[in-house]
Amino acid sequence: MKRRIVSALVVAVAILVPVSVLAVIMGAWLQYVGNPVIPLGKNGSWDDRSVYSARVVYDGAGYRMWYAASGSNNSCAKIGYAISADGLTWKKPFATPVLEPGVGLGVG
Repeated sequence: MKRRIVSALVVAVAILVPVSVLAVIMGAWLQYVGNPVIPLGKNGSWDDRSVYSARVVYDGAGYRMWYAASGSNNSCAKIGYAISADGLTWKKPFATPVLEPGVGLGVG
């Protein structure tokens, strides 16, 4: 029992120390009050059920986001695309996914 407690403390310290060091280096992290920055799509759209696993790239002119999403009409995840000038306000330039399962992607 004592060994488990010590192991748990070692794991907790290993996880918390890097986070606290990063907070000191970069400043405190604050939750953005305007969350979510990429909302679900409108009812009936391909991304109206869930949006997850976003990846963001800054290209020197703005931010580009690719994200996985699924809609209530099907259970298949698809990839969406969004753009932002400031990293907080996002626009979805396309009404459809930019990538979805099909022939050539191992499905279908």
